Amino acid sequence: MNCPNCENKIPDKAKVCGYCGYRLKAGAPVQGTISQPVSSQRGMPVWAWGLIGGLVVFLGIAIFTVANLRRENAQEPPPPTTLPPAIIPTQVPSLTPLSPTNTQETDTQTQYQSVFTLEDDDWINWSAGKIIEPYLLLMTSDGEMYIFDLESLDQGGHAIINTSQAVNELNFGDYQGMIATKGYLYLFGRHGLMTLDVGDPLRPRILNQEKTGWISNMTSAGNLLIGVGHGSIYFYSLNNPTSPKLIEVYSADDEKEYFWSVAVSQNVLYTGSWWEDNNPERDMLGIFDITDPNSPIEIGSQWIEETPYHLIVKNDLLIACGDLPITLWDISDPRHPEKLDKTYDYSGRLCFFDDNRILLGYGNALRLTGQSLDYFAIPDVDTGSGSPFFGDASENWAVLPGDGKAEIMRRLP
Repeated sequence: MNCPNCENKIPDKAKVCGYCGYRLKAGAPVQGTISQPVSSQRGMPVWAWGLIGGLVVFLGIAIFTVANLRRENAQEPPPPTTLPPAIIPTQVPSLTPLSPTNTQETDTQTQYQSVFTLEDDDWINWSAGKIIEPYLLLMTSDGEMYIFDLESLDQGGHAIINTSQAVNELNFGDYQGMIATKGYLYLFGRHGLMTLDVGDPLRPRILNQEKTGWISNMTSAGNLLIGVGHGSIYFYSLNNPTSPKLIEVYSADDEKEYFWSVAVSQNVLYTGSWWEDNNPERDMLGIFDITDPNSPIEIGSQWIEETPYHLIVKNDLLIACGDLPITLWDISDPRHPEKLDKTYDYSGRLCFFDDNRILLGYGNALRLTGQSLDYFAIPDVDTGSGSPFFGDASENWAVLPGDGKAEIMRRLP
């Protein structure tokens, strides 16, 4: 029969509907009070109730799992707010000190590692170098210029190269030194000054020549180029840098005096000089007022040990380097330099100044700290490189030209 309440089919002798709970008596509805039905709608089949039960069990397991995960995470320590600094290995070799001073101090200045030694079958006196990356311009004392592509040479490790590897070879004749300023390259030597356009470093172009006497060394100061030589100081105006104009020649009182080096601090010019009689007692540091470069005035001189091949000004310090020794001068009052007591018995022509480091010949380097110098060796530099003349440094490279050999070095960060 069918249940009179939910109309589902039930056994004929059922007293209660298995679907809705309606009480029956002998197959007919019981009169009077009855139990309330579970639903006034059609009842669900048994399989539906089983599905609902399975969903309830699944939800219970899921809630239990999430609760356990939360408890485990709550027990883990929080991540650190700051991470410890990473230890980064470095490939930069430390410099080897040649003196016991400051051996425990870390050298944080620029370092160098030799990469190439330039030498040829013929003995060549390399007098000057200029780096215009990726090219290296090297001059000889005979006025020849060889241009090398540094990228083609950079094959790693220490190697020997020769002039046959130059990408260009020029001969300017009678020019041995070079200085770069105002975006141009100036060669100086036996017959004065030559201006080169090196916008294309492979093909330097001559812009101008100023024929004067022999210029052995040169410096720049503002709009001036100042060269020194045999008995004379030459002042060039750079108002037009493509064509420097000679505005003044200062001549020494003694025709045997030879100006060998030059440096400028403020409006004071310093010269290092020697005499043709090679009398060391006559080696002098000359002091000139060049407030008006058209009329330089000698305001004093001091005896100096050995002829300084190079003079370099750094802050309130004048560094003079010759064969022996290197001397330091306090020029806080530029017109009255005072020689410091300490001297440094190392030979080598000062070729250039890079930050607080000076590179010499024979693989030596000096670091300036305050008013003192510390010595270091440049790793792998060939000791046969000789005394360099006019070297150079760029962002990635440095060069030490010298007698018979030139050292090409990579700068290390």
